[in-house]
Amino acid sequence: LYQQFASQVSAVLQAAGGLNSLDAFKLVSSSSSDSTVATVSSGSGAGAGAYALSVTKLAQAHKISSSAQIDTTSALSLSGQFVVNGKNVGVAATDSLTSIASKINSLGAGVVASVIDGGSGSAYLTLGASATGAQSKVQIADLTGTVASGLGLVSGSGSIREAITNGATSAMFANATDSIQTLLGASGLGAASVTINGTAVAIDLSSDSLQGIADKINAASAGVTASVRNVKDPSGNTRVKLDLVGASGTPTLVDGQNALGALGILQSSYTRELVTAQDAAYTLDSISLTSSTNTISSAIPGA
Repeated sequence: LYQQFASQVSAVLQAAGGLNSLDAFKLVSSSSSDSTVATVSSGSGAGAGAYALSVTKLAQAHKISSSAQIDTTSALSLSGQFVVNGKNVGVAATDSLTSIASKINSLGAGVVASVIDGGSGSAYLTLGASATGAQSKVQIADLTGTVASGLGLVSGSGSIREAITNGATSAMFANATDSIQTLLGASGLGAASVTINGTAVAIDLSSDSLQGIADKINAASAGVTASVRNVKDPSGNTRVKLDLVGASGTPTLVDGQNALGALGILQSSYTRELVTAQDAAYTLDSISLTSSTNTISSAIPGA
């Protein structure tokens, strides 16, 4: 009985000890005048305030589709390699829409692949980005063969996928030292020629690293500065990107062999864009702000 009593007294003392903190008496509440527009929660770090919120756009996750195929299970007679968000997808002639979707989903590339079966002649492969925001567009390009274009996922020549001031940036890669072929998990890639501001630059995806490509571009004196910078991916891991910045504005880029597409610098047109990649756009007290997600935790401290 004594031990039971001592245990109960100890529990009371521990609970009472929490009252020694001023934070225990700082009760914070928050509310939204229209919960159909936004909800709000706040913590102990929040201060007093009232804000006028207006939402003009919600953040959206990018989604694209293939052209219509015969069905979801028949062999497509397409073979080759294509890249999705920096990950290689190897396709054999015996692969169907369903098996290709399974291969993409096994990569963990931040893309969800699904099939839609609308009956004979109306089967589709869809690729949806896992993250919302304008910078989370699906990156896709043929590496060897014409699988991506053959499926009708992309078509035409490439344009800058993600613009930066006076230039363009690549997709994210694990490091700047391994060859691009290794980073993509591809095979059989080789030499290619890209044209920057009218100057041809020879690169080799089978052996060149991201830093090696930057060095070759800088050595070509094409009016562009190429540099590798560290970035954080959505999970907080350190990744690298290749930046191309023009000396006098955005450079002209020509990609005859899809090397810049493999790097994610250029992106061929999406043949069927189901949902546009989009940032949220809103105002707080008439101050215009954007967010890549619809959950915003930094605009109002503690809320």
